[in-house]
This record gives sequence, structure tokens and C-alpha cells, in this order.
Amino acid sequence: MPSPPTEPSLSASDDIRLLGRLLGEVIAEQSGPARLELIEQVRQAATAARRGDVGGPRLEALLDPRSDVEVLDVARAFSYFSFLANLAQDVADNRLARAARGEGRGEGPGTLAFAMRSLGTVPDAAARQRVARELWVSPVLTAHPTEVRRRTVLDRGRRIAALLAERARAEPDEQDVRPEEELRVEILALWQTAILRGSRLRVRDEIDEMLHYYDLSLFEELPRLQERFEQAVEPLAPAAGG
Repeated sequence: MPSPPTEPSLSASDDIRLLGRLLGEVIAEQSGPARLELIEQVRQAATAARRGDVGGPRLEALLDPRSDVEVLDVARAFSYFSFLANLAQDVADNRLARAARGEGRGEGPGTLAFAMRSLGTVPDAAARQRVARELWVSPVLTAHPTEVRRRTVLDRGRRIAALLAERARAEPDEQDVRPEEELRVEILALWQTAILRGSRLRVRDEIDEMLHYYDLSLFEELPRLQERFEQAVEPLAPAAGG
């Protein structure tokens, strides 16, 4: 399978290799070993071209005689591998962040703990309490391009991320083949799904898509953030949180 675009951190490399292997198995099963071999040849040629070797002409020779279906499978393989590699890196980053918080680290600039600690250094108690009482939690929704990937792809991605996190939490002697088999099923579902939307979204579709993100994030995370905020502000200015 294709190599990730950048060198992953060591904490993510095992998961990326696992997902790449499973994706390769799915491609060989669904499209045939010859298709997987073509994808590997394209990967090697693309790597050589990026290094300034003779990979460019070789890429043309590999892809020019191929059918649209074959070329599409090559493009989908690279797209899905990048998607899976990014998922693995996100899961690893979240794992490292949780470990840092558990060890008393991870409270640098940009965190709620850092802001409260900085406010606590204000020598004037009255000024400190006044500022604390004026603080509030407010979500900011920014405009962004419409998500072009299908919801099925995003749902599968969230399931894969959850399985990777579950696999990482298991003790070495408790790990079994179940999480790997479930990952394979999810990757199979991905391969059988078009990665991009086949038609342009309507206004109603846009609204449904935005509400989907509300359910996934805002409605769960905002109350948690509000609770952490009130707990952090209370020592500085009793009953100031809100």
C-alpha cells in the first residue's frame, strides 16, 4: 500500500501499518491481486518521481493503457490510505494528549488550565474577581467549505478511530483478533463506498449535514466545557462561572 505523505510519529506507525495491510487485503479480495500489484507499482513509481528519478515516464507507462475502472481503483486506494493514515495519527495524538494530561502536562497556552493559572497570578484580588465574573463560554461557528466526503465514509472513519482507541487501551496479553476483524469489516465497507458525493448537495442537504455535526460534537462537548470552566473559575471568583 502507499506510504503516508509524511513520516508519522512512532505512536501512530503501528496503526498505520495495520490499516494499510488490511486495506491491501481488502483490495486484493475485492478487485484481485493484479489490481493490488498495480497500486504497489504506481506507489513505487510515484516515490521515484518525487525523488527526481525516472518515475514520471514509468507512471505514464503504467497508467496510460489502463481502463477507467483500474485507474479509479488506484486513485481510491491512495485516497483511502491517506484517510486511514490521518485517522490513525489523530487517534495517536489524542492518546498522547490524554497521557500528558494524566501526568500533569498538556496545560500550555491555549488551554483552559493555562488561562486560569495566568489569571490567578493577577495580584489585585478585586481585579482578578472582576475579570473572572466577566468570562463566559461561547461557541463560535465559522463558515467552511461543504464536506465533500459522504456521510457513510465519515461514519466509518469514526468507527475505525474508536476501534483503534479500544485496541490501544487493551493490555498486551488481552488483545485478540476481534478488533482487527472489526477494522477489516469497516475498511471493506469503505472500499465498497464511493469516497465522494455523486451529486451536488441541495440546501436541505446542507442543513442536515450541519445538524449532524451538532449531534456529534456541540451537544456533547459544550456542556462538558461549561462544567470544566465553572470549576476552574470558582476558586478565583465564587459563583462567577456562567
